[in-house]
Amino acid sequence: MPLFRKKPVMIEAVQFFGLDVAESGRYNIHFDTKEELPKWLRDALIDETIFAALTDNIEFVYVKTEEGLMEAAEGDWIIRGVKGEIYPCKPDIFAMTYEPVDEQDVEVTGAAI
Repeated sequence: MPLFRKKPVMIEAVQFFGLDVAESGRYNIHFDTKEELPKWLRDALIDETIFAALTDNIEFVYVKTEEGLMEAAEGDWIIRGVKGEIYPCKPDIFAMTYEPVDEQDVEVTGAAI
C-alpha cells in the first residue's frame, strides 16, 4: 500500500479557554492569546462563523465550516487553515499534527501565514 506524508504547512491557531456570561447576557469568549485577537478570528466572531452557546452548563463555541456546524469545547483549538477555512481541533490531534513555528523561521523564509 502506498504511504503518504502530510506536507508541512503553517496554520494560525488559538486555543479556546471557555465562556462566561456578561451582565448584558452576552457571552465573553476566552482564548489563549495575550495579545489582540488575530483579525481572522475577530472577523469570524463578528460575522458569527464562530458563536457561543451554553448548554447544560457545558461551554461550547460553534464553528460554521464547509462540512457543517462543529462544536469546540474548552481546550480545543480553533484553526485557520491554508485556504482561510476555520475549524476546531481536539488538543490531542493538534499536538500530534502541529508544532510551534519560530517567528525567525517565518521571516527568513518569507513565508506568510
